[in-house]
Amino acid sequence: KLIAKKRNIKQGAMQELLRPKEGWEVKGLGEVATLKARIGWQGLTTAEYRKSGDYFLVTGTEFKNGFIDWENCFYVEEERYKQDKNIQIKEHDILVTKDGTIGKVALIKSVLKPATLNSGVFVIRPINNSFNPEFFYYLLLSEVFLKFLSQLSAGSTINHLYQKDFVSFQFLTPKTIEEQKEISQILSDMDAEIEALEKKLEKYKMIKQGMMQELLMGKTRLV
Repeated sequence: KLIAKKRNIKQGAMQELLRPKEGWEVKGLGEVATLKARIGWQGLTTAEYRKSGDYFLVTGTEFKNGFIDWENCFYVEEERYKQDKNIQIKEHDILVTKDGTIGKVALIKSVLKPATLNSGVFVIRPINNSFNPEFFYYLLLSEVFLKFLSQLSAGSTINHLYQKDFVSFQFLTPKTIEEQKEISQILSDMDAEIEALEKKLEKYKMIKQGMMQELLMGKTRLV
């Protein structure tokens, strides 16, 4: 219940903090950022996905609450990782799914091992520090991006987000990077608090599971 409450508080904070204020400026994604993805001719197939290895492969199915669940990532061979430097994942990258369930968003907080993308995910990076990546990440989680995707579909079911369409996405930001950082830091602190609560809940569940085994298998007697 506490986690749900914190999530609702964060949602309300996002709506307030990301609501355009006087002096905010319009930016077009195609003008201020690069969008890269694994191109089709590279021919990466699911037969090449590995269950272990030294090079992570992010496919979009590992997006969890706005971040990457590295423990459930596939892997690829070194050759595939090195094949395209444009999609080698870096800290502060923003990922967006473009196939299947389009518009899922993830922020790269850290990279545990070298990582690359399959063909279903865009990586977005600002050009010349044109915006704060974390601010833009939260913007993509807001109603602004959902409205954009809704307008693209125009009532139909679309299962692919084309780059030619995505670059037309326009958004409003504070003029200074400092103000963008301040907004993103507030929301990031809320995410950290929620993550800590989720870890605490998971710990309690594991303790309970262990106690159940002890008690129900007779290993521990109460009398």
